[in-house]
Amino acid sequence: MSEEATPFISMEVVGVRIEMPSNQPIVLLKEIDGSRFLPIWVGAAEATAIAFAQQGINPDRPLTHDLMRDFCRLWMRPCLQYR
Repeated sequence: MSEEATPFISMEVVGVRIEMPSNQPIVLLKEIDGSRFLPIWVGAAEATAIAFAQQGINPDRPLTHDLMRDFCRLWMRPCLQYR
């Protein structure tokens, strides 16, 4: 069985929403060059962190993803894609 490369689809974060009736937070992504959406169910902490970043709010202490970003910058290794 051969492995075929799956093309990456560029997406942007539309925002954080609450899915009803379960009252669960989701991050809503949209294709940049298309019309499809992708909801990703996340925890409350992750939803809050994403909403803060979109609103330009800086928490008093760094969150986990901030530490990872700073680590990547320190070692000059940019995060180009996520899988």
